[in-house]
Amino acid sequence: MQYTTILAENHSESITDDAMSERNTLMCGGRDMKTHEMEVVPEPLEGNPGTILRTREKGPHTIIHGRGAVNCKCGRCGNVLCKYIEPVQLMGLIFKCPNCDAHNRVKISQA
Repeated sequence: MQYTTILAENHSESITDDAMSERNTLMCGGRDMKTHEMEVVPEPLEGNPGTILRTREKGPHTIIHGRGAVNCKCGRCGNVLCKYIEPVQLMGLIFKCPNCDAHNRVKISQA
């Protein structure tokens, strides 16, 4: 089995970051948002099992928006790769940072 690359499309939303933050705070029961630093890992070798998520756009872009209480940032450059998620949902996934091209995964201690 090989790594599967999933290209996340960046869809423009009419909602502002402040409105999105307020909406997600309400959706996660008013819990405070936490930011976790992801673990930088070597680029997966061809033939290894797993999934890599990336975007076409270059620069500081977010790959996933969810409804949880955690943001995850690149372990190399600090770009927020995942907003409003629960880390356990991302176990086994590799995120290629569109800002610095580092490969990241959720640290097991954070899941």
